[in-house]
Amino acid sequence: MGFDVVVVGAGPGGASAAYHLATAGLRVALLERRSFPRDKSCGDGITRSGVKLLREMGVLDEIPYVHVIRGVAVHMQGKGSRDFPFPLDRYPGTEALTIPRRMLDAAICRQATRAGAELFERVRVRDPLIEDGAIVGVIATDSKGEPMTFRGRAIVAADGATSHLARRAGLRSAPDKALGIAIRGYYEGISGLDDRMAFYLLLKDATDRKLLPSYGWVFPTGPHTANIGIGLFERVKGENINQLMARFLERLRSDDRFAAMSLTGTLMGAPLRFDFDPERSAKGRMLLVGDAAGLVSPFTGEGISYALESGRIAADTIRRTLARHSDGTRCGDDYSLRLAQRFAGYFESGRHSGRRYRMVWKALSSTFQSERPLHRIARRLVLVPDAIDEAGQGELLQEVGPLLPKSIDVQGLLIRVADLLNRTVRKDWPFLARLGVGRIGPGSTPFRPSLLTILSAQFGDPNAPGVPEVGAAVELGALSMFAHASISDQITADGNAFTLLVAEFLLAKGYELASRTGTGATAQLAEAISRAVQGRIQQQRRAFDLEAQRTTALETLRLITGTLGALPCHLGASVAGAPLAAIGPLSEYGENLALAYSLVDECRVIEGATDATADVLLADIGDGIWGVTVQAALGSEPSAAKRLAELLSAEPIDPMAVKDVIAATNATDRVRQEAIRASERAQEVLTSLPSGAPQTALLRLARYAVDRDVPSGDLHEMLAEMG
Repeated sequence: MGFDVVVVGAGPGGASAAYHLATAGLRVALLERRSFPRDKSCGDGITRSGVKLLREMGVLDEIPYVHVIRGVAVHMQGKGSRDFPFPLDRYPGTEALTIPRRMLDAAICRQATRAGAELFERVRVRDPLIEDGAIVGVIATDSKGEPMTFRGRAIVAADGATSHLARRAGLRSAPDKALGIAIRGYYEGISGLDDRMAFYLLLKDATDRKLLPSYGWVFPTGPHTANIGIGLFERVKGENINQLMARFLERLRSDDRFAAMSLTGTLMGAPLRFDFDPERSAKGRMLLVGDAAGLVSPFTGEGISYALESGRIAADTIRRTLARHSDGTRCGDDYSLRLAQRFAGYFESGRHSGRRYRMVWKALSSTFQSERPLHRIARRLVLVPDAIDEAGQGELLQEVGPLLPKSIDVQGLLIRVADLLNRTVRKDWPFLARLGVGRIGPGSTPFRPSLLTILSAQFGDPNAPGVPEVGAAVELGALSMFAHASISDQITADGNAFTLLVAEFLLAKGYELASRTGTGATAQLAEAISRAVQGRIQQQRRAFDLEAQRTTALETLRLITGTLGALPCHLGASVAGAPLAAIGPLSEYGENLALAYSLVDECRVIEGATDATADVLLADIGDGIWGVTVQAALGSEPSAAKRLAELLSAEPIDPMAVKDVIAATNATDRVRQEAIRASERAQEVLTSLPSGAPQTALLRLARYAVDRDVPSGDLHEMLAEMG
């Protein structure tokens, strides 16, 4: 039988691919070894990104029962627990769900067939059909053992972690290699369940001494029922999965909520594949999706959303390729590239991935109680990856596109910077690509160092060789300082070692990119980072010394943030060949812009902002590093100053109490006035530069640093008229 596309496996990945392909008007065969409805071993948890994909496909309308999840709870062995509530007030309709796979898979499959896909149940695929060295279909048997042949211009292998097609095509190893294992059951008689998915990291071995590369989960399916299971990242010699499950259940029963729970039905197990490699996820016409491609989180075992998304990516790749060529032989290269762009950084690739994952596990454990920004964001992006934009990183990268005159096109350069950043860190340490360094969306213009580099380059030749490289280099330098700010006496030596390793790696990569320009950018980057680090060292040396900090807080902040603000402006103008008369004013502009922005950030935190900046400031207060708002409050009315001094001498310091006392004074008003003066200085130096779109853009950013106002709609022209 001939089709445009043959999809093997009707789970979430395969059915998603079939749906999107059929919707595009392609003739699709969807092959399923069993018949619907059928069950699968799975945690049944659907992340918010997965729920969004299901909603877009209309699948949720087909499911009679779902259980709404409004947050995640993570219990770290020996470290306590953390809650990650979903901010549904800010992002309504973005809850997660638990849906039994028996219902979910059947519903997605129904949508695929309604879109036009032809479903063939109880069909066992035996081998790929190969002609002239190319895969052109699959060889199968029906329920009676009769042979069947399905030909297609493209093949989607969605046949699970032990993918027979992937092995036969040489894309995967034997089934007993690179596989973990999971087991789950449905339990009733549980009391006090809330609406959070709960993860338990890490589980112990039978001796109760060694931590295993593992996790447990409790996903509520109703008020008194839950899907409970465990996963092992890799097989451990002498460790029995059933015994590990029994120990996990015993641990749960020590919590009164689970004391009376009982199993309904039987336990089910399934293999887990964690060896994602985009280059081994396709071959010619055949594309792997979901579990077959190793798209399963090694930290939570979640795979449904990745299956749904990879199915959609595969369908879109096939659709585009077949529209240009008569067959799908070029699908593989395009698909591998798109998988790499989308998933690199969260899924490690290659044979060393296991070692890297264990290092990340260790880092998570050693920094679990830290509120430092790098550690907070790392927890989010690993454990709750589809909430990273709400972790504070999103607030650090605020959208300022409407402030830029339409005549300046920075998008192309920003995308080149993002691509450089991803390629620079992804090869050696893919995990860091998830820090957000290279996330530039279509039409997005985030406020970040590379934007200042690109705008400053407008005073010379913005297309000069080296502009994207120095833009990426200053991003890495800023991220290195971001990591350095997370080193603290309050965390373990292992945690600080990991943090320092991240900081040094990012900085080394920044030097590497700067050196490619051959313009002396490396020396300038090194000098700026050295000065900023010197400022940070001064802060730490003066920690808890109120008198020493009282007269130096503002100048130290200028040394740290001002230096890092001047750097992108100086480098952008220099590499672009701007006149020497422009470089000095641009550097001074950047210094004052960054100072104004940092001062307003302090005020925003005192006034109640909750983002990564708040984490830095509040953690610093707890570590005895007291910023400009603290010093301003100490100069306020005597009773408030006395109360504040008492709080700062307490052990330990309560940062929230300190914040509340400062908020009751006029400290933020005084600090905002200092920010306004810095912004005015930034605007004043720009008057020596040629008027035009670049100058207008920088003027608007200087005002934005203080008022944080980004207009919408067609207010571009109104702002332009205002200067």
